[in-house]
Amino acid sequence: ALKHPSFSEEREWRLVSEVVRPPIPTVPNNVSTKFRAGKSMLIPYREFKLAEENGRVSISKVFVGPTPHMELSISSLMHLLMTSEVDDWQVVGSSVPYRSW
Repeated sequence: ALKHPSFSEEREWRLVSEVVRPPIPTVPNNVSTKFRAGKSMLIPYREFKLAEENGRVSISKVFVGPTPHMELSISSLMHLLMTSEVDDWQVVGSSVPYRSW
């Protein structure tokens, strides 16, 4: 319901939660909301670990794009995966064309 069918090859999943309005100054479960700059607003996010108990992460395939800089994006992601605790991965560029509108 969130993505156009042309993106189906990516089989992307997203974690979605309701808006959390914790009491000030503490946050439930000692997890704090962080913020990053977006194009026109601040974007809230929370960090969490995907690792298994042994500290390793299993990701079989990552789709990149669409992006105007596909080769650079793939190269950067591959470097991240090579230097992280991620096992047996494959990086694939999306066949969906990039559109800037």
